[in-house]
Amino acid sequence: MSELVRASHSCSQMVFHLEWCTKYRHQVFSDGKYKTSCEAALITAAERHKIILLEFSVMPDHIHVVVQIPLSMSASQALQFLKGYTSYVLLKLYPELRENYFWGCPGVWSPGKFVRTVGDVDLDKTLDYVRNQPMHHQLAAQAAGFSQQ
Repeated sequence: MSELVRASHSCSQMVFHLEWCTKYRHQVFSDGKYKTSCEAALITAAERHKIILLEFSVMPDHIHVVVQIPLSMSASQALQFLKGYTSYVLLKLYPELRENYFWGCPGVWSPGKFVRTVGDVDLDKTLDYVRNQPMHHQLAAQAAGFSQQ
């Protein structure tokens, strides 16, 4: 459960489910080293900007996060910080990503995004949804294979 964030003259509970995709939906994070580095960069970016990561899941071609952000920050700013820093770190550590996956284009992420507010009632459902993304995608892939037979 997320807690109220208290400041000297304010109190807030701004929880969001955010999702964004790799450019061209390339499955960059199928490679464990890229996934691990992305997870570490995501945690660092959140800490630097006082974003509380309640849950996250790095999938092969997209990321889901449930975050609690400070009252002074918008959801768009939180996305900018998280996407920007993770892209910067990944391309700094692995310059081959730019050529191998993105044909020399700058950045790792597509410009799109998904943002949804999460209230107390929906928080547990949303946390479970994000936590179970690997299983969800595995089952979807199996179902797609079954329907094609």
